[in-house]
Amino acid sequence: YKLNNITVTNFDLGVYHFKLRNFSDAIFRFKFVLLLEPNNVMAHYYLGRCFYLNNKLQDALNHLNKALELDQNFLDAEYLISKI
Repeated sequence: YKLNNITVTNFDLGVYHFKLRNFSDAIFRFKFVLLLEPNNVMAHYYLGRCFYLNNKLQDALNHLNKALELDQNFLDAEYLISKI
């Protein structure tokens, strides 16, 4: 299952590492997901959150804006953008 659904597996691992605050591992997983699915809204959002929490605000804005561009009703992304 994990090999057949590599994007889902890596996204889930990214969320797992994000929750543990292992941001470098989470960033790696979300970037991998975006290599396979460049328009994955949630991967952009979580990557933006990782960068935000690491004070890499320009990178955070880039990914949060991309998430908002892909889903104009994404209120969580809009909220984080307003905080930056």
